[in-house]
Amino acid sequence: MAYVLRESWTGSGLSQFARSLGYHKSQSFESSMSQTIGQVKVKLAKSGANPTDFIISIYAVGGDHKPTGNALVQLGAFSTANISGTLTEYTFNDDSIALDADTEYAIVIEKTSGGTDGLEWDGSDEGVSDYPNGTSFYKYNEIVGWVALAADRYFKEYHLESLPSKAINPTPVNTGTEIDFSDYTISWEDGGGADTYNVYFGDINTSVFLGNQAGTTKVIPYTTDVDGEGVTHAYVNGNEISWSTLFYWRIDAVNDAGTTTGDVWTFDARPIKVATPVPADLGEDIKLYPEYSWDASTVAASYDLYVGIGELMGAISIDVSGITGTSYDSAVVDFQNGYVWGYNSVYHWRVDAVNEFGTTEGDEWTFNSIDYAPPLPTGVTLTDVVGDEGEPTGTPTGKNNMVTVKRLVAAANNTVFYEDA
Repeated sequence: MAYVLRESWTGSGLSQFARSLGYHKSQSFESSMSQTIGQVKVKLAKSGANPTDFIISIYAVGGDHKPTGNALVQLGAFSTANISGTLTEYTFNDDSIALDADTEYAIVIEKTSGGTDGLEWDGSDEGVSDYPNGTSFYKYNEIVGWVALAADRYFKEYHLESLPSKAINPTPVNTGTEIDFSDYTISWEDGGGADTYNVYFGDINTSVFLGNQAGTTKVIPYTTDVDGEGVTHAYVNGNEISWSTLFYWRIDAVNDAGTTTGDVWTFDARPIKVATPVPADLGEDIKLYPEYSWDASTVAASYDLYVGIGELMGAISIDVSGITGTSYDSAVVDFQNGYVWGYNSVYHWRVDAVNEFGTTEGDEWTFNSIDYAPPLPTGVTLTDVVGDEGEPTGTPTGKNNMVTVKRLVAAANNTVFYEDA
């Protein structure tokens, strides 16, 4: 529990309590703000060798600055057996009380047993002779009542520190997507009154405590590995969390008055979906072995490409991972892999964007490959045509429109020999 000094003042010269039971001494003061008083310090000294008991309390004050009614709170009880014979500052904090702003109250010390020790309440070493918003009194008994003293009594009153406000202004921004989290760093701002912060980070099911710190920036100890079955696992400070998911985090503000639980913030560091496919979705008459391309996905490190006939992973499927660019030339790679493409077929394809924080599955696109439609031989036409089919009629002429190719004869010494067909 922390206490913050609010006021301090003093009187001059010694003022000794009479040894009669029920003797009181009072110092009034005005609370400058709404606050909870949790501690009072006064300077006391005893005289004598017969212990006497006292209590110190807070009272309401009437219009004449004199304590009135019963004590609002008792801050402590003590015996002169525990008080020095020289002026010493003592602290009393058995209880606390909420005070209103711009309202006068009084600290009262009252003798409660019949010992013969005297008690001095003073503070002349503070160098201040008067407190302008307070008045000091003493009272021998209820018949005589309160009598003003020539000088104020020394004391210090402290208010209990309030709980801190919640942390604010998170970075990454709350609910943010496409977050570049490559530096694994989070930060926040003090909402007010915090001395330190408890940091929590994880997923929706696991909140890992990362310690208490004074600063407002934290580098997350985030790591991943891939097991023998190719499954990626993610860890925060050695604690496994879900991979390819939203991150959840929270900052609790702490001071000596206690801890204020912060809001739960989230962000997504996975890349966004890939867009702008080429071939275009639902494209027609696409050549065989096309080149695939797409727009770059924010914060993606690589891409996985999937292609199939009839369904995404159907016949003649392509499954290529770790593509670092935004295109794939199937005319080169597919021949090497032995893929044979078909005419007039529906192809399905998808590109997933990947980084160390997860994989974002792309939309599934389709296109139709070109029809197989070789030219008719010269001199031949189709009759009774239905769609692309009909009955050929006529007499072929020429070389049937076939392309003449060269006929390879031999190759030796880096030289190729051929002749016309």
